[in-house]
This record gives sequence, C-alpha cells and structure tokens, in this order.
Amino acid sequence: MSQLSLAGRIVRSTDYEPVAGATVALSGPAEELGALAGAQPQAGAHLAWTRTVSGFDGDLYSAWEHFARDVIAWPEFRTAARSFNPHLDEDEPRFEAELVYSLPELDPVARAALTTSSDDEGRYALALGVTPFIGELQITAPGYAALALLVAVNGAAIQSVALNPLLEVEAPAPVLGEAEATPLPANVPGGVRSARPDYATLPRQIQLVIDWGLFMLGDDQAVFNALPANLQSMCHGAKYLADPTHRYHKDICCADLVSVVLKAAGFDIAFGNQWGPSAAQYYYPDGNPKLVEIPIDQNDWLPGDILVYGPHNSDPKRQAGHVNLYVGSFAGTDRSSIAYPLSGKFEVLDASIDFPGKDGKEMGTSVKGRDLAVYCLAKKAWVYKWVRHVRLKEAAALFGR
Repeated sequence: MSQLSLAGRIVRSTDYEPVAGATVALSGPAEELGALAGAQPQAGAHLAWTRTVSGFDGDLYSAWEHFARDVIAWPEFRTAARSFNPHLDEDEPRFEAELVYSLPELDPVARAALTTSSDDEGRYALALGVTPFIGELQITAPGYAALALLVAVNGAAIQSVALNPLLEVEAPAPVLGEAEATPLPANVPGGVRSARPDYATLPRQIQLVIDWGLFMLGDDQAVFNALPANLQSMCHGAKYLADPTHRYHKDICCADLVSVVLKAAGFDIAFGNQWGPSAAQYYYPDGNPKLVEIPIDQNDWLPGDILVYGPHNSDPKRQAGHVNLYVGSFAGTDRSSIAYPLSGKFEVLDASIDFPGKDGKEMGTSVKGRDLAVYCLAKKAWVYKWVRHVRLKEAAALFGR
C-alpha cells in the first residue's frame, strides 16, 4: 500500500502572505498515528463535530436536547454550534428540515497526534502511515486566531489554510481630502479582519469604513464601552446610561451602526432631514441629495454601501424599518467570541434595537455579521418586503463613480 501524507501552505487571510512558524498538529486514531515517529498519545474521550443530521425542525435548545445533551453542556453547545454551522441565524437560531447540520459526538477511540511547523514559505508536510483515516488539523500561530478543521487523509492529501490575524489597531495616518476621521482605539480586543484581496489598494477612507465596521462586531455593551466618547454619544443607548437596568442601556441600533462607522471614517452624514441618525429612515434615499441608489440586481458593491429595508411596520410616516452596512468579505472571532469563518461568506454588518423575543428573552443585543446573498437580498432580513441598495455620493467619488 502507498504511503499517506498531508501537506499544504499556511497564509495570512488578509493578503495571502506566508505564515512562518505556525504550529501544525494532526490528531487521529492512535491505531494509524500512534506508531509513527514523533506521535504523542492523547488522553480522554475526544469530542468531534462529525455527526450530520437533516430533517429536524426546531430551535437550538431543542436540537441540543434531542441530539447532544449527553455529550456536551448546553452553554458550550450554544456557542460552538454557530461556529460549526455558520448558516444558523444569530438572533433566533433554529434547525430547518431541508438543511444539513453538524453535531458533536464522542469518539471513544484512542487518539494520537503528530506536530510540525510551517517553514518560511508557510509550507508544512507530515508523512503518515498506509491506512486512510479522518483526522483533526489544528493550526496555531502567535498573533492569529487558532483554526481547527477535519481532514480526510486518503492519499497525498493537500490542505492549505488562511489564518485570520488578531486585531492590532494603530491610529491611521492623515488622509488628504478626508473629513475629520476618528482614530481607532489602540489595544482594544477584537479579532475580525477584512478578507478582501484588494484591501491594501482601497482608498484609506474606505479602509477606515471596513476597520471601524469590523471593530464594532460583538455584544452591544462591550462595543459601546470600546467606543470613544464622541461616538458613544451617537448611539441610541447613550440616552439610558443613568439606568443600567433599562433594556436600551448602551444599546446600538441598526442605524447607529451605519452612522457611527461612516462618521468615524470621516464621511459627511449631516443630511439635514427630520430623522436622526439613529433611525433607519435617515438613510431612505428618496429626496436625499447626498445618497445615490444602485440597482439591486447590479453586481456593484463597495464598502460603506447601505442596505435599506422596508416598509416600517409601526410608523406610517417612515418607509424604512431597518438598515445594514456592507463592508465586503471578512473572517475571524469578535470580542464576544463569535466566530466568522471564511466559508460563511460574511460581508454585511447588522445591528438592531433591543426587543423581546418570542420567549421573552431580550434580542438584538449585539452587532453581527450577515451574508449578503441569503440574509440580506433573498430573505430581506426575514421580516421586510423590499430592500434597496444605497451609497454615499462622497464614497462613490473616491472610486471615480
């Protein structure tokens, strides 16, 4: 039988430059790995998200009770399920019968692990035995979010990966023609970065839109606390700082997210209409001389573009009920430990005013990443009838549009 092997290249997700010195550990059944030189035994039962199910319709807690309560505690399941199933909705995660989901199971088989590291070109290689197996590849490197994935070793297997840098924010250099931008706070946790291959060539003010947008991913209160005072004052929740028990205490609503990011990046959002920048209606394009609408079926998306949804369901004076901000592809783990894998195709940022869910639980309490094609355009944020694609003329001008 022929010798098995696993090799690949490790690069940085933001610019695809090699990551040298990354630790690469492959774990698998001890029967296949244990006899190899350098293999180390692993103690205890192994939890693997290798069980797949379909045909189940129910909320996340019901799925845990039905499939996983005997192998994993509910808090750990609630967090990990989103990482292994990025198609779960963040606000009301539930299983849909027509979709396939990954679930955890205990693997009682004794396991072992082989470890190596990447070279200056980011390359790694492991010589294995002769029996095919399913293993778990774990890759860690200083300054990067750890990565774990299942790999099928059934020949000369190739598995290259892109690691997401942990956020290390520096104040941006002054930009000619830029309005008064707000420097990103230094040394504030956050681990989501742009995955756009053109990021380095974008106008600096557009880079700031992306950086500030991704900086705001996480629970509302944690994000609010991380903002400088001038941007905190723009948030809906700033009106309720005197009452920590109020539902809207430090709340960040949908329009707050858009307004704070565009203002922080130095754009002019003083529209002068009757609605404040915490209202989705503020970005309704009709009659606004500083906004231009882009045909929704046109494949023309720029960081800083706004998605406006309607109709507003409770105030007949308002056409718009919700807004999102487009920033382009991103990946990583936010300050509230929510993971955004590249495979999830996250391109849009979403916030919401806090509201009671069906079970009375408070919802809308964090800034989240969304996928453009399904959540925004196909589903229209689940509750709206139309969505419009809007752009600041000032931002369009940076691209010669």
